[in-house]
Amino acid sequence: MREEKVSRMDIYSLLDTVPTTLGKNTISYIMDYGKKIHFDIDEVIFREGDPSNKVFIILDGEAKVIKGDSFGNSNTIAIAEQGSLFGEMGIFLDLHRSGSIVAQTPLSALTLSNEDFITALQNFPDLTLRLFKSLSVKLNTVNEKLSNLINATSMVQLGTYILEQNEHDDGQLYDFNKIIGDTELKRRDIVNSLINYNRLEIIDQLQFKDENNAKFNTNIIKLRRYLKRISLNPAKA
Repeated sequence: MREEKVSRMDIYSLLDTVPTTLGKNTISYIMDYGKKIHFDIDEVIFREGDPSNKVFIILDGEAKVIKGDSFGNSNTIAIAEQGSLFGEMGIFLDLHRSGSIVAQTPLSALTLSNEDFITALQNFPDLTLRLFKSLSVKLNTVNEKLSNLINATSMVQLGTYILEQNEHDDGQLYDFNKIIGDTELKRRDIVNSLINYNRLEIIDQLQFKDENNAKFNTNIIKLRRYLKRISLNPAKA
């Protein structure tokens, strides 16, 4: 990590672009109170659990957002690009860093202390709007990942049920009420999972006989492979 004196011309040209688009007064404040810092590729900007005492705006380059799980794995959950704002959650929640940020490329960022960033929010509406946009994008990303996880869970449950019911499926009729009773899946999740399996060509000749029954053929080998893959990486559902 290397700190550099903020150049007014350089910072203005970098921040006065989409998706950042900040006004001149805001940029002047940032130039007066911010610090420009450089990171080498794979350098850690901050670690999960560190104190949340700064806000970062990426001026150039990309960073990986990494979150640890209960099994000790490090998972890349997002990529932050030029103009991205991160580290702001600690200001409002008074929490330690919820994830790690690592430079994916050589990266330049501008940092502001929490106190200076709050002052800027109170005085410059364009920065507040930029913050709302950042939070909205992050919320949308979380919603998409949650939806994928729910979908993956349903696919695994139904796929496992199909394997247990018939190892050599030849067009068996499946009763939704029985599936619901055995797996606690909702009817819509069963239907959506069957449609997805049909789209992936894991099942074929899918027919919904009525609202409670469906008939299809299953490629057991493909189903086993899919269940193994999706269990290892739910985001790929």
